[in-house]
Amino acid sequence: MGHMLPDIELVAKAYALRNEGMYPGAIGEELGVSRSTVRHWLDNPSRFSPVIDEVAINRALEGDRKVFKNLTAFESKIFWEKSVEISDATEMEYEPTSTGAVHYNPRKQFIADCLGMTAGAIDKAHTRARARV
Repeated sequence: MGHMLPDIELVAKAYALRNEGMYPGAIGEELGVSRSTVRHWLDNPSRFSPVIDEVAINRALEGDRKVFKNLTAFESKIFWEKSVEISDATEMEYEPTSTGAVHYNPRKQFIADCLGMTAGAIDKAHTRARARV
């Protein structure tokens, strides 16, 4: 099982306190987390930046793989939540096969194709995203 994503408000507060000149140890004491946790957040802005780029999330939802790969952890969480909403809201269509009718969600398949994933991998990611909500 992967690591839990920290609360975005807590991380945003850590960034704000650092911008005010506080050191990681003092920030950790203020926020009730360890100095090493604060350093991890602050030393990895490409993963833990609390700034949300809605344009990037929308571009990833439109299938831009490069943008998807560069989403922060918080943006990725929003991406998966939105893709679940899109998937759930998209009316199911049927695609005939030699063994009978199969459920086919064109929006989910589009996202999977654009991201180089299978629709099954999208389903697993959606299941994980639903469990976090």
